[in-house]
Amino acid sequence: MWVTDWISRGQRVFVVDPKLEFGALTEALGGSLISLRGASGFNLLHFEAIPPTPGSDLGTSLARLVFEDNLAALEALYTLAKGARATITGVERNLLINALKRAMVRGGLDPKDASTWSPNQVFLSDVYQVLKGDMDEEDKEIVRLMGNILEQYADRSGQYFEQYNTPNHFSLESDLITAVFGLGQLSSDETAKSLTSHFALRIAVNHAVQSFLRSDHPTPFHIVIDEASQLLTTPALVSSVVAMLSLLSAYGISVHLAFQTMEAIQRADSFGTGDHAASINTLAGTIPAYWLFHQEPTSAETAARLLHLPPEEARRIVRNPVGQCILVFPKTGLCIPLAIQVPPAFHDLFRTDPESMRIMIEQAMTHPSEKEGKG
Repeated sequence: MWVTDWISRGQRVFVVDPKLEFGALTEALGGSLISLRGASGFNLLHFEAIPPTPGSDLGTSLARLVFEDNLAALEALYTLAKGARATITGVERNLLINALKRAMVRGGLDPKDASTWSPNQVFLSDVYQVLKGDMDEEDKEIVRLMGNILEQYADRSGQYFEQYNTPNHFSLESDLITAVFGLGQLSSDETAKSLTSHFALRIAVNHAVQSFLRSDHPTPFHIVIDEASQLLTTPALVSSVVAMLSLLSAYGISVHLAFQTMEAIQRADSFGTGDHAASINTLAGTIPAYWLFHQEPTSAETAARLLHLPPEEARRIVRNPVGQCILVFPKTGLCIPLAIQVPPAFHDLFRTDPESMRIMIEQAMTHPSEKEGKG
């Protein structure tokens, strides 16, 4: 309903849709679908030019956000490639930072000047080549081991090379863009799932910011992250979204996250935050407003505790019928009961597309080896 309302008002929307639920609505509203489900892969690293804004702290912060999110994707791939329960050391992280910066310079991108950035000029394979041949002054043994870990993903002969080194050519002209994953396809590959999530968030942020900076009269832009608990499964992904919530509102960009329960938000906050779930540096502490629809008693209790709700409001969200909710502004303690009404003619648009659900179920039930004819 909100997506339809925004589009009808001439606003722009980017939906990150991991379970293929927005397909029918996107088509009905004249939007465009970006599929991240195919075997063709994508460029793990995504930089787009950010026009210079002299003296602007926001411009500098935005460039830092984009660089750090690309670095986070690189770190995520490296850590996952090391194996289960692996971590990245400070030395390894510093080497990846230096390698990424040098790869950018080789590709004609100045790491300190975001106006020089452009898509598909830097790839994972470029970072790999820097590690293999341009880090002589560093710890050679660590560099050698890092190169071996990344080889299958970044060397042209590696098994996963195409998955993360394929140029991106997306049409982003529509007012409504939906990036679809198909989590059923990615469920058995945590590396692909995590990196595809990183990629989708970077595309969304870049597109939103470009829409703002290149327009004389910017319109509101909305980034919708559906099934957020399915995506925010690493500290880097949670940190990226916290940074988005903190920074992008200054550009007229709103970030909306859909969680099934309040416990899911707490789980996301548990990555690196320990017990400090109310901190302004955490996801729960950064979200400016909550729309609380019908919830089970345990989730309602968690919401009441996390958002300091009065007992009557906790009881209300357990009883709420479909279409009714409570809008909560945690910083002020304001709670507003609301009812969302949809004209009957639009009801079908707000249901999950049965064909998309069928595809998702088939993907979840089909083992990858069977698709390849090996099982």
